[in-house]
Amino acid sequence: MRAPLTMLLTPLQDILDEPGMVLPAAARDTVQTSIRAGDRLQRVVDALLDTSRAESGALIPDREDIDLASVTADVVEGYRPATKGGLDLRVDMPTEPLRAYVDRAMWTTIVTNLVNNAVKFTPEGEVAISLSGDDAEVVLAVADTGVGIPQDEQAQIFERFHRVGDGDQQSGSGIGLALVAEMTAAHDGSVDVASEPSKGSLFVVRLPRFSGPSPEANLAEGPEDESAQDRRRLLIIEDEPDLRSYLTRLFSKDGYAVEAVGDAETALTSLDSNAPDLVITDVMLPGQSGFDLLVTLRQDDRMARLPVVVLTARADAESAVQAFAAGADDFVAKPFNSVELLARVRAHDQMNQLRDLAIGEFETTVGQLRRALQTNRTIGTAVGMVMTQFGLDQQRAFQVLVRSSQQGNRKLNDIAAEVVRTGSLPESSS
Repeated sequence: MRAPLTMLLTPLQDILDEPGMVLPAAARDTVQTSIRAGDRLQRVVDALLDTSRAESGALIPDREDIDLASVTADVVEGYRPATKGGLDLRVDMPTEPLRAYVDRAMWTTIVTNLVNNAVKFTPEGEVAISLSGDDAEVVLAVADTGVGIPQDEQAQIFERFHRVGDGDQQSGSGIGLALVAEMTAAHDGSVDVASEPSKGSLFVVRLPRFSGPSPEANLAEGPEDESAQDRRRLLIIEDEPDLRSYLTRLFSKDGYAVEAVGDAETALTSLDSNAPDLVITDVMLPGQSGFDLLVTLRQDDRMARLPVVVLTARADAESAVQAFAAGADDFVAKPFNSVELLARVRAHDQMNQLRDLAIGEFETTVGQLRRALQTNRTIGTAVGMVMTQFGLDQQRAFQVLVRSSQQGNRKLNDIAAEVVRTGSLPESSS
């Protein structure tokens, strides 16, 4: 369904955007009307796909650290043109970023559906959107002075395909509010409505700022035969408790054995007693900074190759350069996408495993070569001593050593070492 929609909408938009293209006013209006209808159909298709995901249990939030105030404001501003008549759009957003771990696309859908309904069913009056939050939750409120919802229908408005009104009074597909409820529930949140016919409605969405399954629940979902000793060990250094808990849940679910601490000093103590396989560290930490911690790690031979990912709100190029100069393997700016962060950490972990394997094989090979060369040098020295002692050429001197080895049932290099040590062949070989 999306493919043919793309082939409808994209060429139509190309016609409008073509440089030098002059369309008669009526034709331009027709194209713009077609694009708006296609956009509306696209939203319906997306809503149906989300509904299908919800029915199959696949509506799982891809949580990331985002500024809800910024995202919400961007959605609401898209409705400004619709309020040029007798409708007043009032927006109350936090002046500072309001960060939370939610699915960006789902949050956008929640806000869009609520604001769209409020604008659509309020021909004149006011639509008010507010966003607030504390340490535990965020609260989105969308109020209007529109037509309202009859009391006997308020319990059904979050059901799929239920539309308020009868016959010609019905409007919409009956999907939007159902998705609001399902996406809110997927975030462990709630949505409530209070409404009175002819006076308006108030919808309130509450989401926990940092939600998701507990680390214990996530670990229980893993393979039963996977012991803690088999999992890769990850040390997280983050002073913000909620973010520290979120990262612990995120990487525990991905199969890591996670230890999370709040400062560099505690991290160094942990590193001395139980070296991890990789580290994720914030930069702005109480006491020693993440950059200072990196320098300390790289000066320790045991930690010189330990993968370290820097996770920081300092997203400027200078901070990135400083991080890499201090020895970071990667630099990830906040807010981050959880899927991308997981992928980056996995990549560094796998590269480090391959590097350790290669180094291990190289060291083994070097050891074998060293032992072989040492043996060859010992035998060569012994051959030279036998040549001098008995006036033999090289080949016959070597044969004497081999015969001595066979007679005494001893290794050739042991016989050679004895010759070098004593200066003569064993008596049984003489």
